[in-house]
Amino acid sequence: MCELRRHVYANTVDRSAIKKLVKRAFPRCECKKLHDQLRNANRPNENELLDFEETCGDALDSNLEAELQAVELQYQKDVDSRVEELTDDKSTTEEAERFDLTLKLCTDPVENNNSEVKSVDKPFNDSPTDAKTVCDDFKSYSIEHADREQQDQQSTQENSRRVCGGHEVAMITESIVQELDLREESIATLLCYLELHPRRWLEVLQPVKSTCTVKFYGGYPQLRAVAQKIPPIAAAISLNTTTAAGFKKSSTLTFPVVELADKMGWDLAPVCRELRALQWNTSLSLDNSLSNMGQSGILVEFSDLSMHHRAPGDLSDSERDSVCDFLEDRILAEERSQLQQLQFVYDSLKGVSCSEFWQCADAVDEEADKQLKQLVRSYFEDCNDKTKEELAALAKARKGARGIPSSITRDENVNWDIVARDIRALLGVHHDHSFTGRAIARIFHGIDSPCYPAEVWGRDRRFWRKHLDVEFNSLRKFATQELIRFR
Repeated sequence: MCELRRHVYANTVDRSAIKKLVKRAFPRCECKKLHDQLRNANRPNENELLDFEETCGDALDSNLEAELQAVELQYQKDVDSRVEELTDDKSTTEEAERFDLTLKLCTDPVENNNSEVKSVDKPFNDSPTDAKTVCDDFKSYSIEHADREQQDQQSTQENSRRVCGGHEVAMITESIVQELDLREESIATLLCYLELHPRRWLEVLQPVKSTCTVKFYGGYPQLRAVAQKIPPIAAAISLNTTTAAGFKKSSTLTFPVVELADKMGWDLAPVCRELRALQWNTSLSLDNSLSNMGQSGILVEFSDLSMHHRAPGDLSDSERDSVCDFLEDRILAEERSQLQQLQFVYDSLKGVSCSEFWQCADAVDEEADKQLKQLVRSYFEDCNDKTKEELAALAKARKGARGIPSSITRDENVNWDIVARDIRALLGVHHDHSFTGRAIARIFHGIDSPCYPAEVWGRDRRFWRKHLDVEFNSLRKFATQELIRFR
């Protein structure tokens, strides 16, 4: 079981890593600030219009008095006609009441018969219980559907109130993997969780190479000439922080193409297409020999494969906290449900299996076979329900308290003094690394990670897979406490 649990704990994430991911995925923008500046700039025009209305109001007062008198006369005529109509309606209602009384007097025996028939039919209407259950199910379904519609309406209203329409963000895969100590597929899964959220926090796009490097064979004169003709190159020069003296000495230009296109309000695909076409634009060449060969003397290269998505940049602090809470709850629910499923499979196979091989070598146990099939079927049917149940329990606990209550219990059978000694020895030997509690627990359990690969750290048998008998979360919490004491 320890070996199988390692695969579950390999996909878990700390809240600090989630905060770093949210900070990188939702960079702050100045859309709200610019919107307020435009609103303040338009206010003087509104004040001028109000002054103009006040000057024109004095000239229109005389005409308004005559119009008001005409409106009062018309209103008086309408009131008189309405009073006449009401008197006619009263007379018609009195006649209708008299007619109803006469009908009741004529239909007394019929009503008695109908009452007898209703008394006979009463047992048949009171008996069915299936209809009640169907109604209850329909009510519960309608309540759930109404809650979902309410959430969707709230999300659409909040998104419509948002000033920022979204910015394209590119995170270099290699750097974000090393920064968060997470695999690429784990980060992609977290981004998909945010995309599938009812509020649709972001939109995942196709991966792109986000860094563009343009090399000019003609040096600075060619770079200056191309910048006067090609807008993306001119925008890249303005975006670059290099001084003018530095540009005169260099013949290359490196810039983030996704950030450039987003700041200028351009689509990414046409910008990349135009940059690639610079290599074959002979009108930009300073050397006639290259232009005769169909080349421009410019080399364009794209590098740094990046995760690409569109996200708003005007999220408030409370919204960022809610995003972190959502991801943390989702990861904890997946961890707990997977551990429960693993334990369920282990107990099921242990209950069906035999202690000795000769007990099942001669004949097939049909009862055990049927039981095992039923267990496998129930496992695949209930896998999603368990995750939903864990999510509901975590959401309820978060609403009731300030944080999620910890379910970690310290095992008294473990010699924690030996564990503390090994942690201090690890920190002393590898003092040049910045460890976390989860990183130390992964090393002691032999779990591979991008910052601590098994090919490198697995060679040191003093620490790798040293404490497989200790529960992972308890070891992680204890390692965090030891790190605080050590520092």
